[in-house]
Amino acid sequence: MRPKYYDQSTSGSDDTIKQVFDDLDYSPTWFFSDGTVETVIDIGAMIGSFTLWAHEKWPDAKIYSYEPDPKSFNFLKKNISTCSDSKKIKIFNSAIWNDEKEVVFQQFEKTPSCNSLLIFDPPYVTGISNKIKIETKSFSKIVQKFDKIDFLKIDCEGSEYDILYSLKKPEFKKIKYIALEYHEFDDNLKHTANELSNYLRDNGFLTQIIPNTSQSYGFGYIYAAKIENDSNLINKIFDGEKKRILKYIELPVELQKKLVKLQNEFNERTEWALTLDKQCKDNADTILNLNNSLSTKDAKLQETQEILSTKDAKLQETQEILSTKDAKLQETQEILSTKDAKLQETQEILSTKDAKLQETQEILSTKDAKLQETQEILSTKESQIEELQGNFYMNENELNALKNSLLFKTPFKIARYFDKIFPEKTKRGEFLRLSRMSLLIIQNEGIGALFQALDEKIKRQRFLKKNLSIKLKNLKFLNK
Repeated sequence: MRPKYYDQSTSGSDDTIKQVFDDLDYSPTWFFSDGTVETVIDIGAMIGSFTLWAHEKWPDAKIYSYEPDPKSFNFLKKNISTCSDSKKIKIFNSAIWNDEKEVVFQQFEKTPSCNSLLIFDPPYVTGISNKIKIETKSFSKIVQKFDKIDFLKIDCEGSEYDILYSLKKPEFKKIKYIALEYHEFDDNLKHTANELSNYLRDNGFLTQIIPNTSQSYGFGYIYAAKIENDSNLINKIFDGEKKRILKYIELPVELQKKLVKLQNEFNERTEWALTLDKQCKDNADTILNLNNSLSTKDAKLQETQEILSTKDAKLQETQEILSTKDAKLQETQEILSTKDAKLQETQEILSTKDAKLQETQEILSTKDAKLQETQEILSTKESQIEELQGNFYMNENELNALKNSLLFKTPFKIARYFDKIFPEKTKRGEFLRLSRMSLLIIQNEGIGALFQALDEKIKRQRFLKKNLSIKLKNLKFLNK
């Protein structure tokens, strides 16, 4: 199945690996086992040529395609939509790299298949380049999400080195087959195809490099397969190469016999190499297991040391907290001691005040007794004053009556008059005394002097009465 949609302004070619699969009589799939392909990853999917080819070859496989260029991704999306079962294909507008961060992505107007994360000038590109910023995804993290990857295809214009060198043995164990396009034409590329091939071999792959001899600049293909996946892998490689050679070169019979002999020798050496490789692999697995055990133990030791460091820090923190609490406890005890002293002082003050209060209560009791006595005295005096008021000599009206009676009566008649008016002996005697005084005053000084004396007596009586009233009020106030 070929892509239906592509940029008409470009050459339309987007995937040289897919071209190799289509155009050569021998197929690079010589290294595939006869097993089922369930998972395919396409890095640098462009408009989807390889993705569509893989979907047609393995219709039950799940395919994950990554293309960073926005324009190419739109064509990829359209081409995938033409598949009858497009749900098995997942596409991502993302760049795959050895890290996750924002990087500069270089675009070429007329050769989008040369778009790259690397800033370089491939000799076969045409058109003006443009630079945009994109986010990358870590391929190591992507591989960790899968249980296995049956086929990995990479065509990313020089980034294949960074991508594969970011993987370790545990991640390579998940990958069965790899087909990639390598590049060696730029000084910015610090690695070579041979180095990458050796790195794959160190991680359990059998590899084959196929340079693209039709071009003057350096690029080609690397095919890699896990040896344990196919015990006849080397024979398949040899048979594939033999078919390709015999197609384009007509060998003489003698050379063909030599070739068969060489093939037999090669097969014998291959068996020995496979045996040796198996032993090396077993030893490598043992070493890997030991390394993993050591790594696990180192990790646990590191974790234990971190836990101990954390506990030491917490212990130090706890000791500081305890020291702080001890200081606060000491401070609290001092405060309590101070408060106890103040409480003792307060109790002594209260005892003193209680004694003074007792003394005051006794004084008040004494004063109450004296006040009671005083009130009794005042009551007695009040009674006496009232008695004095009741027995007072004369009031003002009585004196005026005396004054008027003297104008017409003799002393004897005056006395009898007062006996009649005042039957009380005290008042009667007083009036008799006054009558005699009045007669003497009349005899010696005349009636005018008597009247003057009576007026003065009336004034004095008023004054005394007023004073008695004031004293009575004071006594009543004191009594209250």
